[in-house]
Amino acid sequence: MPRRKQRRSWGHIDERIKGKKYVLRWVENTTDGRKRMCETFYGTYKQADARMSELEVLHGKDRPTPTIETACDLWYLPWLATRVETGKVKPDTAEKYKKVLNAYVLPRWRNAPVTAIKPIDIQSWLMTLNHYDAKLSLIVARTIMDFAVKYEVSPANKFRLGYELPDKKTKKSDGMYTLAQANEMFEFMRGKTCEPALILQLFGSCRVGESLAVKRLEVQPAECMGMTFALVPIVRQMSHRDKLRTDEDLKNSQSVRTIIIPEPYSTRLLELSSGTAARESEWLFPYYDGSVITYSRFMRIWNHESKPYTIPPSNMRRSWRTFAQYEWSIDYDTCELLMGHKLKGVTGEHYLKPSTSQLLEKVASAMKAFSQS
Repeated sequence: MPRRKQRRSWGHIDERIKGKKYVLRWVENTTDGRKRMCETFYGTYKQADARMSELEVLHGKDRPTPTIETACDLWYLPWLATRVETGKVKPDTAEKYKKVLNAYVLPRWRNAPVTAIKPIDIQSWLMTLNHYDAKLSLIVARTIMDFAVKYEVSPANKFRLGYELPDKKTKKSDGMYTLAQANEMFEFMRGKTCEPALILQLFGSCRVGESLAVKRLEVQPAECMGMTFALVPIVRQMSHRDKLRTDEDLKNSQSVRTIIIPEPYSTRLLELSSGTAARESEWLFPYYDGSVITYSRFMRIWNHESKPYTIPPSNMRRSWRTFAQYEWSIDYDTCELLMGHKLKGVTGEHYLKPSTSQLLEKVASAMKAFSQS
């Protein structure tokens, strides 16, 4: 039997099909006077009730001023879920936003009406957080208030004013390897557990997580201009949270690419890809039990094996980018594509799509000139 018309302080909900279809009815002020309005809603009763509450905020005669929590529940969280479903926001990124939302934004602003927020209170709140949490919390709060402005329940977004963030307590290392230092590191790490990751990062442009998720059979030799290169498809990565992302779920779409590693590093990488077969693991850089190595395990092993070198693994990619262009003389566009970056302009967006063989010829040409210099 259909649910009887539900009593609400504003509007009515008529159930047509239990748990599936409802008709929402309300009276709204329009330019032609007060009119009866209705909307057919498909979903559960709880969802229909939430939609009714949203309509009251938007159209009620004495419409209540929503709080930050109300705006979050009505607009921000459904919007964020849709962004994840459509692939516009990574699940890990959404989890970070939800974490700061529940830890910092809602505890401070949950009951604050969207029209009663003062800049001085926002600045004071930000200074109680560390730099990273303040930055993310401000992003979340700004987005929530954007909806309040969009639906005309607040005249302005006070979170979009310029605010000072707390100072960073730790500064990321700016250290980099020159080509000579990179070659020293290459020899220093020979035979150590982290050697495959070092080659992929320092001589192949891989991000740390990308270098941990390469399968040994994916490393293939390629001959060009009398030299042997190693071609490695980058299609997956290990996240900072020790979660192996599914194939082609990288930082962004252009991160899916094939990297090209020149001699002598390619020769050693090909040896390693064959040598791990005896350990009965599909991974190029497995953990001791043959499973894919996690980010945290890698960092523990790296910190032990790389002493006394102190440059963090995250800076190896930066080092490769610098000596690849300025010492090996690989052209700018090729370096960017090998890093998984999107080229600028309309040409980079739509037209310039070189194949792996074309990129290989570019790298080979540069390495041949470098060896003869």
